[in-house]
Amino acid sequence: MQTIIEKIIYPGKSLSRQDGKVVLVDAGIPGETVEIQIDREKKNYCEASLLNVIQASAHRATPRCSHYKVCSPYQYIQYPRQVEIKKEQLEEMFLHALKKELPPILMRPSPLAWEYRNKIRLQVIHKDGKAAAAYHIPGSHNKFMPVDNCRLVSAQVNSLIGYFLEELDKQKIRDINEFIIRENPDTAEMLLLCYGSGRKPPLSLSELKEKALLTGIIYVNKQTNAQICISGKNEITQQVREATFSYGAESFFQVNLKTLELLIEDIQDIAAFSDGQKLADLYCGVGTFAILFAPFVREVNAVEAAPENMFYLKKNMRDNSRRNIALRQGSCEQWIGKLLKETPDIIIADPPRSGLNNQIISELCRNPAGNLIYISCNPATLVRDLKPLLNTYTITHIYAYDFFPQTPHIETMVSLKSK
Repeated sequence: MQTIIEKIIYPGKSLSRQDGKVVLVDAGIPGETVEIQIDREKKNYCEASLLNVIQASAHRATPRCSHYKVCSPYQYIQYPRQVEIKKEQLEEMFLHALKKELPPILMRPSPLAWEYRNKIRLQVIHKDGKAAAAYHIPGSHNKFMPVDNCRLVSAQVNSLIGYFLEELDKQKIRDINEFIIRENPDTAEMLLLCYGSGRKPPLSLSELKEKALLTGIIYVNKQTNAQICISGKNEITQQVREATFSYGAESFFQVNLKTLELLIEDIQDIAAFSDGQKLADLYCGVGTFAILFAPFVREVNAVEAAPENMFYLKKNMRDNSRRNIALRQGSCEQWIGKLLKETPDIIIADPPRSGLNNQIISELCRNPAGNLIYISCNPATLVRDLKPLLNTYTITHIYAYDFFPQTPHIETMVSLKSK
């Protein structure tokens, strides 16, 4: 069956129509004529697979990774067009959900379209008796796509993956089935975290330090979740502007540091911090925003629930001599009412993909802060949350950041002022 792709909708399906019915195809660039196969018939739409491109878009590109469909499915689209598509998706989602005139969306492309990730998480599978790195095929727990060379991470990370798999074969280690590599791209230092089921850690993996610039090798027993440091230390450090951050292999830290710099710059411009202000940083992780912005305000209340993040938040405060940050250990739901009673001037909220829950939104509307900066990694939950917030706040700025080139993911920052 032939069809013409109209647009790509979030999170990444290509939309066409047949006999007035919407067809969602797994790939295809707007304007292309393609041959498709209908896979599933739904009540209001069909799901289809791309079989052949009959008339290709001028924006079509050759993917650089053989496994791109499982980790970076926009690789077949030239990068400038990817950015345009993401902006178009956001504009449509905001208009559809909020139905009002809004400030224009300012799109921030990533300074790096390739080799931008400072973290990768892969499975270990065995093919023909040899260890191989792989991604889960989306929607499956037991099907895998082998990874030979990932162009989203640096050459040194790819080299470490190769050395690691060689050691697993050489030492006949079979119980490690997953691993994480984190990298400081400025110094090329790396941290390796291995997950396995063995009672004893494979201490012989310390030999990897002779082949790569490893700051540490850690083993995690999947049954007990106990971390055992095989070699070096269980953390990595990263300079962001004038601050130094330490974080563990399982801590949250932005994977695209060049785009993080753009976000930090925009927050500073919008917030216009002054030394008399009070800032609340919700879901603050290891303290990126709290520590960077603390010198410009009177005090910061930093809220974080995860124990590992809190450990590094305290360490980062000490290492950067930040004495005006008050730690609030626990959930944002637990702390939001108390924080708002202290009348913060600015709130930065960077929640997980699930967004803000009803309790937090209700508190933010009942006791509004002067300026609310909402950073979202999921535009669907963002526009959902903005609906009730706009009863109390007005949107002043909307920025979109391409933290994840070659993928459908979009990060958005919305600045709101209380009415």
